[in-house]
Amino acid sequence: AQGYFEQALALTRETGERQAEGCAAGNIGRAHDEQGRPQEALKWYEVALKIAREVQNVEGEAVSLGNMSTACRALGRSREADSYFEQAAQIFLKLRRVPFHSSW
Repeated sequence: AQGYFEQALALTRETGERQAEGCAAGNIGRAHDEQGRPQEALKWYEVALKIAREVQNVEGEAVSLGNMSTACRALGRSREADSYFEQAAQIFLKLRRVPFHSSW
């Protein structure tokens, strides 16, 4: 799956579709997370967060923050994980949405 996400990332960069690029970056991060590489996942989640903020994708921002919380927790960085989780939860509350990621 990671290979497909990397192809999608390349295509979104070619076409300038920033929101799709952020989604692809988040998916690459998720693939790394699922392969037990939270440090690498965190790098991609940070890319996704930056893009979500640039394009004002508030839900994407919340998802990225939640993913970053999960990765930080796996790395034993509990305070940082809690901070990211709290930021994600506040955004989801404002959006009146329930996060769909089961590990949050």
